[in-house]
Amino acid sequence: MFAQVAAPSDKKRAERPPGPVSLAAKPLRSGTMLREERQIDSSDGEFHFTAPKRTQDAITRYHQRLTLIRRVQGNAAEDVEVSDHGEDCVAYPGPPGPPENTQPGPLQATRLRARQKLGRWSFELADKKPGELQQRSLVELGVLTDLLDASTWGIGNEPRKPGDRWKPAFREVRGKARDMLVPSSYEVTFTGVEDFKGESCARLTITGSLQLERPTYEGTLDVTFTGIHLRRLSDGLNLDSEVTGTVNFKGPVTTGGDAGTLTLKSTFKAKRTQRILEH
Repeated sequence: MFAQVAAPSDKKRAERPPGPVSLAAKPLRSGTMLREERQIDSSDGEFHFTAPKRTQDAITRYHQRLTLIRRVQGNAAEDVEVSDHGEDCVAYPGPPGPPENTQPGPLQATRLRARQKLGRWSFELADKKPGELQQRSLVELGVLTDLLDASTWGIGNEPRKPGDRWKPAFREVRGKARDMLVPSSYEVTFTGVEDFKGESCARLTITGSLQLERPTYEGTLDVTFTGIHLRRLSDGLNLDSEVTGTVNFKGPVTTGGDAGTLTLKSTFKAKRTQRILEH
């Protein structure tokens, strides 16, 4: 599937705990409902496509917003209602680009089933087969979810004090799993504790690099990121997140009926807010 979240100057700071606090995320019980809002923006992407009969260079721009109502079903599964989906995706030969024109996305007003397996999320329509544009959006939804999750992997369960900084160790990927995002560098900083909308939250800054392990299709994908997360101390839910970074992709694609190689480099910013809904 992100710049630093700046705290307003008048934001009330929560009293700093006297010692280490738990940053662990507690499992959500089956039946829990959450409202999640996401937005991702990518601009000034460098697009280069080469094929035997043609080449194409372009600048890319991508904007997507999503509002999801999620019901936890247990066993890493969720039912999801997409109450809002808008997107603007263009490629143009050079500046100035066309004006932004966000339109309803193909997942607008749909119901989805989400499953997490081997650390990856997949989404499918709950009641019918997807069309081509819907399938593309379902894949993008899974990729963005994996990326947002990856930006919090290293927080861990060990109690920490404000000011702590650590580099978590990750297990080597084993078995036959494919298309796994694997950290090549990762560092977490517990900046401090603050009040966010009446909740005591840990502010965590996470920097890292990710690579795609065992891609299904030949190619490479590298992601570098900086994530800022406000994690509620009572249950470990990330109430507010913002991640910025760069994506570099090179691999075989087919576009306009021509098979060739695509090279894409782009910056991105993704935001996510979450809150538990009362029954």
